[in-house]
Amino acid sequence: MKSEEDTCGWGFESPWPHLTKRFLGLNVEVEIKYDVPDASEMHSALERLGRLFKTDRQVDAYYNPPHKNFYALARPVEYLRVREYGDKASFDYKFVYHENGRRTHSDEYETVVGSPEKLKKILSLLGFKELCIVDKKRSMFDCGDFHVCLDEIAELGAFIEVESQKDFGGVSATRSAIEKFVEEKRLPIGGMSERAGYPDMILAKKGLFKIPGDGKKV
Repeated sequence: MKSEEDTCGWGFESPWPHLTKRFLGLNVEVEIKYDVPDASEMHSALERLGRLFKTDRQVDAYYNPPHKNFYALARPVEYLRVREYGDKASFDYKFVYHENGRRTHSDEYETVVGSPEKLKKILSLLGFKELCIVDKKRSMFDCGDFHVCLDEIAELGAFIEVESQKDFGGVSATRSAIEKFVEEKRLPIGGMSERAGYPDMILAKKGLFKIPGDGKKV
């Protein structure tokens, strides 16, 4: 039988068991991203379904550290970013897990930053390379057991990220609960968008990265 460390504590076997103890714990995030053909229609649907509790502009700067290239892998699993929103900022690290070509869940760690500009200067002096900027408008809705973020990104279009607020019995069961929620509420989605994150998409659009499964660079 797999130990709790081997299964990430969520009943899911980690493809990187040697990293499990270091990266896993109470910071597990289970969410599914979907394409949105019409942001206005989705916004109206979510207003009927839940409560809009926050809208802001988020500007995320993604970095590569000097000792490793996160994009050396066909499917990147690590992301480091400085996020600015309003008069606040955070420094975030995310480790993403994949199964059958899809992102299943992630471990995310973040800390408040007093001066994002000084942090960016420090990162630059230490040899960290800025990869891209993701600039989005995010509208966040409380829908009970799920939070839904409607993201509008000028370079990419609109998406929703549906994140579970509770454990339904492991990663697989929680993902199934999210899919059931989206289907039952008939949210006006275009399809699941689980092969790549926003920075991957932007880099692919610039011809700097090829998303696995795509016949051509985006």
